[in-house]
Amino acid sequence: MNFTGYISKHLYSRVADCKEETIKTPLDDEELRALKIFEVPFNKTIDSSGNPLYVLNINELKAVFCN
Repeated sequence: MNFTGYISKHLYSRVADCKEETIKTPLDDEELRALKIFEVPFNKTIDSSGNPLYVLNINELKAVFCN
């Protein structure tokens, strides 16, 4: 199964050149589904407006989506 088309440009661009160990970002349904299928761990938090944000490990994301 190929998820390249489902990972949004905003997430890929933040991951590909990121120097941090983690990012906190919103995810759409397809991104969240892909992370679950590839068993990429994440933590869910809520921002000040009540919207969900997901804390993701950059190295784990790069291993799955940036090779």
